[in-house]
Amino acid sequence: MLGHQGVYGELPANSLSGFRKAIEMGLDGIETDLHGTKDGRIVLMHDDDVAMTTLSEGSLLR
Repeated sequence: MLGHQGVYGELPANSLSGFRKAIEMGLDGIETDLHGTKDGRIVLMHDDDVAMTTLSEGSLLR
């Protein structure tokens, strides 16, 4: 069984705490999302823009 973005709905998505909880629960793996930003960094983020996780609007992703 896989943990969706860690333990979806119990802890913040794509968070270290969510990943740790999935490991503690004995899940077989963790599904996460990797994106490249416009400045060439790699981020763990599900959405194409920052609206759901910040007070800002717009896209930081390529």
